[in-house]
Amino acid sequence: MSLNVERLAKTLSKELSILLSREARDANLTAVTITEVRVTNDLSYATVYYTVPDYLKEKIIILNGKFC
Repeated sequence: MSLNVERLAKTLSKELSILLSREARDANLTAVTITEVRVTNDLSYATVYYTVPDYLKEKIIILNGKFC
């Protein structure tokens, strides 16, 4: 990966984290953590990896009707 691609991935990660923590309308989104961002060399795609706390995973399962 070139330096510019790495820099863009880092910037995207920071900006997404800020958006989730400060501007998300759903309070649950503030608990989501961006773990990694990968950008293609031609800058056409970015893949965002994230984690969700366990208490939110349970809530998501219940909301989707998949709780066993």
